[in-house]
Amino acid sequence: MSLVNEQTRERVLPTFYDDNYISVSPGTEKRVILEYKPDNQKTVISIEGWNLPQKYISIEK
Repeated sequence: MSLVNEQTRERVLPTFYDDNYISVSPGTEKRVILEYKPDNQKTVISIEGWNLPQKYISIEK
């Protein structure tokens, strides 16, 4: 999981996560809190795993 710029797909740094390398079983949820200094760029979450192709998820602010 990474916070990335929506247009360039570059990571937004620094970003601090309250958890990383998580496992989510089917039918379950996991909440992860990200802390970063917001600016005017539009950001999305990039998610991928050994059994999941890379996806981009929009963020509701």
